[in-house]
Amino acid sequence: MAKGIYTKLVVLTVGLALLVSLACSSAPAAPAAPVEVIKEVEVIKEVEVVKEVEVIKEVIKEVEVAVPAVATAGAVEKPGKLGGMLKVGGYAKPKHFDIQQSTTVNNLMPQGYIYNTLLKFTAESDGAEIGPDLASGWEVSDDGKDYTFDLREGVTFHDGSAFTAADVVATYDRIINPPEGVLSMRQYMFGDVTGVSAIDDTTVKFSLTKPQVTFAKNVASGWNVIYSKENLEANDFNLRETGLEAPGTGPFKIGDYEIGEYYGTVKFVDYWDEGKPYLDGVTHYKMGNEATKLAALMAGEIDVAIPIPPADEAMIKKSHPEILTSHVAYFNFTLFQFNQNRPPFDDVRVRRAILLGYDQVTGNYSDTSWMCGTTGGWMPQACQMGQWDRSEAVLRGTPGFRLPTDADIAEAKQLLKDAGFAEGSTIKILGRGTKSGDSFAFQADHLSRVLDINVEVEGVDSSTFYDLATAGDFDVALFGGGGTAFDDPSEIWDKYLLPGAGQNYGNFDNAAITQRLSDIRGEFDEAKRRQLVMDTHELLDEHVPYIPSRWQGRVFAWSSDVKGLAPDPRIIAGLYNAPVMRAWEWAWLDR
Repeated sequence: MAKGIYTKLVVLTVGLALLVSLACSSAPAAPAAPVEVIKEVEVIKEVEVVKEVEVIKEVIKEVEVAVPAVATAGAVEKPGKLGGMLKVGGYAKPKHFDIQQSTTVNNLMPQGYIYNTLLKFTAESDGAEIGPDLASGWEVSDDGKDYTFDLREGVTFHDGSAFTAADVVATYDRIINPPEGVLSMRQYMFGDVTGVSAIDDTTVKFSLTKPQVTFAKNVASGWNVIYSKENLEANDFNLRETGLEAPGTGPFKIGDYEIGEYYGTVKFVDYWDEGKPYLDGVTHYKMGNEATKLAALMAGEIDVAIPIPPADEAMIKKSHPEILTSHVAYFNFTLFQFNQNRPPFDDVRVRRAILLGYDQVTGNYSDTSWMCGTTGGWMPQACQMGQWDRSEAVLRGTPGFRLPTDADIAEAKQLLKDAGFAEGSTIKILGRGTKSGDSFAFQADHLSRVLDINVEVEGVDSSTFYDLATAGDFDVALFGGGGTAFDDPSEIWDKYLLPGAGQNYGNFDNAAITQRLSDIRGEFDEAKRRQLVMDTHELLDEHVPYIPSRWQGRVFAWSSDVKGLAPDPRIIAGLYNAPVMRAWEWAWLDR
């Protein structure tokens, strides 16, 4: 028996050593096609009832696979050339520079790759798996309530100071218990955390009140970058004005920039992941709309366009074969959020009436700029790699998510009448800039007609919009539901539904739903958790905390001489995480 076990262990150990060796390599290896080796070996197995042993010939298929060390989507080319400056046309007009007080990609695009997180969604898995970043490893206690992280040694910030456990504690203390004047947009992720402590300079422990399904993913979120404790203290823990200069530990550090126009970064020569990055630097340009970015890419003025119009993807592949594209899960949507501290939106009958009159079908299909044109529900759709929404067939038969029927409209009018909301009354909707007002023009006109009410949309600049939203000075606000790090009900719902959560601008507070969200966070049985989620869809239909619609996806495009990015990946970690935000760490220029 020992001989058989030993034979199998040898095979497994060799395979594991190969994988570890390749996965830990500091530079990406060229992908090799899988090599199948069929071996016929003798395996001695012990038969439980009869004391004799029988020799069985067992065929073992040993597959030798070359695993790329770094890849944005699986196989990538081995760096043939080092150096060069990458030019990216993308989102780069943040309102401020504190990543953890932000919900917009305008911060993470130019700033995200300056930093690291404790864990990360790995590029090798297209973001499907969690791996180490500043933490070299981690352990979870048997009861699931304690997470202990071993930190990398010898890591330095861009200002030369040493990275230690104190920086992790200071970062997470600010997220979990933000000081006055700091708006922690990810506090909801760590509501079950009772403490973060430094065991020593290279060990950090998180203590939770109960096991949490998404805890490792929360730590890996691209938003939860690690800041220097010294820098946080020097700025009173508020980096809104000074965050662009806040030192990170990432592959690039801030270089030349002009706020609102471009942000240059240069290679950090003392980066802890030896051999990376391959580029000398990256410059993010704030550009206009998606069509402008695509035109600049086609003209060779930039190397990467984030994003391009989805409708133009097929055309580009035909007319410009040198341009490659990829689909990136965005997990964002348009959010019709009611201020439930103000009548009549504190009355669920009014909210339910507006949902019943809302045209999810025509409204979604009428706007061709969105990659996901199908009916939206309370969670991301399958077309953008969502796994928790109700099926399209179910949504098409659900009031509020189907094309409104005569019965839906009749019920909506009766609800408004019962709530004392008379015909001809006005609903004022606050929109961000002209884009949100224009894109909602269809719904405003539709609701006015079918419900016999007046719907007015006022567009204001982004700064004014968020000032009013944060102060609760609105009736209904049209948000671009943003900052979603990954596809999970706890990540998507908690931020909008938990009392006091950073993006619960409408002040929704429902004890039954709050308890349900807690149950979902703590349920590790996949089937039971899925049933809880499906039941919650119906609970949300009933209470209508907001109206979700027009779930979004993004199409990225880049020149084929930008290497290290696979031809057609479907990045499933979400726009805000390492496989996208840190892609330049693995990129190189074949020119």
